[in-house]
Amino acid sequence: MFDLPVFTRWMAELGDLGVLGRCAVLAGVGVIRSARMLEFLSSGKVPGVQIPEPIQRRLRGVAPEDVGAEGAKIAAEIIATVRQVPGVAGVHLLTAGYEKQTPELLRLAGVDRCLKEKLTTNGN
Repeated sequence: MFDLPVFTRWMAELGDLGVLGRCAVLAGVGVIRSARMLEFLSSGKVPGVQIPEPIQRRLRGVAPEDVGAEGAKIAAEIIATVRQVPGVAGVHLLTAGYEKQTPELLRLAGVDRCLKEKLTTNGN
């Protein structure tokens, strides 16, 4: 998921329908690692995947070797935002070869602070 306004509206619709009280919703958040991946995902060849123009411009605005790092920043921003959307139970992180960077991605999203706070609060 790359389009936060669309996702937020969808979650509100689920809430209005009473669905959120009966199921857990995980937001699928991907990391765009390269210009080639951006072109493929924004080509319309992947059903249901839409990359908003601002994200496309942002990724095209960096050097090719920096697209992965910028894609990780964008994913972290999306994670930080969807954590605040009512009804979101968690995130399904789609790293597609970016697995080694997952701890850094979670740090950028502020998830590591959340985990540390929970561990401290629970006495662990």
